[in-house]
This record gives sequence, C-alpha cells and structure tokens, in this order.
Amino acid sequence: MCHQKVTKMEQVVQVLNWRKWTQVLLELQRVLNKYCKD
Repeated sequence: MCHQKVTKMEQVVQVLNWRKWTQVLLELQRVLNKYCKD
C-alpha cells in the first residue's frame, strides 16, 4: 500500500511540477520508511 501512496504522490508532484520535488520526494520517502518499514 505504501508503494501506491508513493505513486500517487509522484503523480501529484509531476502535476504541480514543484521545483523542489526532489526534496519533497526524499522527505516523503523518509516518512514512509518510518511508518512502513519496507
């Protein structure tokens, strides 16, 4: 399920086309890693 959430977030990031998408994804991965220990 974590992977699905990441995919959705990736799509949102692409749509918004943030300039700091890298930082967002990195932080998101950290949070997900904490909640769902892959």
